[in-house]
Amino acid sequence: MRKPSLCFRPMIVLIAVLAAGIFVLRPPQTTGLAGETNNEIIIAGSGYMQQLLQDLVDNYQTTNLSDTNFRIGSEGSGPGFELFCGGEADAAMSTQGITDAQVLRCNENNIAFVELVLAIDHAVLVADADAEFSCINEAEVARIFRRSRELTLDDLLPDAESEVVTVYGPNDTNSAYTYIRAALLDDIEPSIDETFTDASEIVETLAEANNNAIALMTFNEWETIQNDELQVLSIRPASGGDCVAPTTVTLSIGEYPASRMLMLYANAESISNSELGTFLRYIFSATENEAHPISGIASALGFVAPDDAILDRDLNNVDELITGRTFTRTTNPTLVNLAAEGTLAIQGASISSFATNTFYNSFNDFYASEELEFSTFGDDAGWAALCNGEVNVIQVTRSATEEELSNCQVTPIEFFLGADAVVFVTAAEANLPMCLSNEQIAKLIGQPVIVPSSEDTESPEPEATEVATEEPNISEPEATETLSLPTLWSEIAPDWAAENEDLPLLVLVPSIGDLTTDVILARVGVVPNFRRSDAPTVQETPSASGLSDLDYRLGAVTTVDGAITYVRWSQYQNYANRDNLRLLQVGDECIAPNETTILEGNYPFSMSARLVFAQEGLNDTLVANLIWHLLDSDALNALQELNLLGFDRLAIESQRDAIFSLLEAAATAPAPEDTSEATEATPEATTAPTEEPTEVSTQEATEEPTVIPTEEPTAEPTAEATEPSE
Repeated sequence: MRKPSLCFRPMIVLIAVLAAGIFVLRPPQTTGLAGETNNEIIIAGSGYMQQLLQDLVDNYQTTNLSDTNFRIGSEGSGPGFELFCGGEADAAMSTQGITDAQVLRCNENNIAFVELVLAIDHAVLVADADAEFSCINEAEVARIFRRSRELTLDDLLPDAESEVVTVYGPNDTNSAYTYIRAALLDDIEPSIDETFTDASEIVETLAEANNNAIALMTFNEWETIQNDELQVLSIRPASGGDCVAPTTVTLSIGEYPASRMLMLYANAESISNSELGTFLRYIFSATENEAHPISGIASALGFVAPDDAILDRDLNNVDELITGRTFTRTTNPTLVNLAAEGTLAIQGASISSFATNTFYNSFNDFYASEELEFSTFGDDAGWAALCNGEVNVIQVTRSATEEELSNCQVTPIEFFLGADAVVFVTAAEANLPMCLSNEQIAKLIGQPVIVPSSEDTESPEPEATEVATEEPNISEPEATETLSLPTLWSEIAPDWAAENEDLPLLVLVPSIGDLTTDVILARVGVVPNFRRSDAPTVQETPSASGLSDLDYRLGAVTTVDGAITYVRWSQYQNYANRDNLRLLQVGDECIAPNETTILEGNYPFSMSARLVFAQEGLNDTLVANLIWHLLDSDALNALQELNLLGFDRLAIESQRDAIFSLLEAAATAPAPEDTSEATEATPEATTAPTEEPTEVSTQEATEEPTVIPTEEPTAEPTAEATEPSE
């Protein structure tokens, strides 16, 4: 029976619904609008956020000449949810995430909500740059402003002397003041020694306060006044861990402890059927010349506007009607266990390690007792192992074929991590071929030419009977042969050389084991005597150069006539001096590398990375840990830094709620019974790849030990899976 593949890509809304044992895609179903007519929109909830919403509505109506009646209440977050989940309001404002009880209430009334972040409420603490303290514990922030006596240095540093620390703060209209009062002190007025009206006044005061002073302000104020004489204090979370400094990113993702998200929960049907959807798209949209409208309005009120990634996610939630908790779910699924021990088998293609290595390294930082064991037999073997139930996780370069899916015994859950490519680089002004075929590339990287020595040509050829009976006569011809690698471009491209002046060939290769080489070998086949250090034709990075391998090779091709190298597309895009370089077209059809040809796979040396999980294996804690970590901000931050083509963080993050539901369902499902077939499946996986070589067969062949590429890359896939290749 064919199982559907849950492929998490952009523009897909996944609502997990248990029906006949499979999960299906369907739009959210909700009740009618809260407003009496489509010309009235009711927004209930937190009075703390009322001014923010009113300013956003005023800006929208002025710009769009809207006459829709927006009724903005101030009942409080809790009562606002009562109205919203009861179908009496189109949206609810809240200074905290929706609770499980409130979600249940909405579910009972068929209210599907879209969760949105409008702004970040917060406070920062500033001190002199030479102060003895640079980080304080989260609990101490509240104590500083709740105290009934003078604050002393030993309150912040246990081993310090009892010197008085003066606390400066703004007046009660400042948002940092109101945050401390509302979020930390249960509406008790903060204890402040001296008040200032403008944050700029505090710079000189702090510098003259004998290094024992703290000033309360907003992050926007700190960015305005910050200088070398001051420092903003970091805060250590109550849960432990490293100190966190306030930045736009740490504030936006809720990592900075002294902050909270100001949320808006919108009825999905109201977004579809009223002007609420138009209003939300307006405040979350940016143009080429103008920032998101919400950015300036939030900042004017002292809040921090979410960074662009969060605002884009807001907009995506609205456009795609992605319902449920997409920002605020903080609890882990029942199955996830940081202390879990064991080994998780992963099969598939080693080439995908250009992306998966980074994810695995992030995973190992959190799940130290869980080991990942890799068998890299290629895409075909990987999909076969997953669909046959031999493994629950694979890393592959492609999605399953129709035939593979039709015979698949599990439901694949696929995550696309991005694409990259190997590109061939020469100097921009070099008079070299514009295109290289696969055959020419094979010659370029090491196809030898056998040249007999003079002794061979002068010696008489041994008789057949002598060859058969005398062993020395067998080895002597081989001993006198020499292998000559191409040294001129005319040996690579004779047609080009017929019309151009020939040039010496210099191939600058990366370090041994580099993944780019494996990608080339997978495309052009086995290359005898692959170039490694065959001077002078091939040159590796001299350790004495002081340059990285990449900088050395890309720099060298611009200074040596006839020089060529190959690097990743992502590396080339990040190289500062690209104007002095050009990329070659490759393949029999001479395809140029660009974002389109790489993403579509038309460029011959493109590569992509996908992680695929078997839904039926999610009841295994080791599998649950891995898939849940893929949705973690630390893992996504690491993947985002790779700058891979097609990596869509929002598309992955938007599946967090659906994966949570899948994991919770798996936690209550009965464990599958062990069968004799299951125990026999493992050895089959180890033999299949040697019978049917895949795209990485050149790395794993062991029958021809004289071929260098088959010896060195053989050990590489496992090592690369746990260590970045660069």
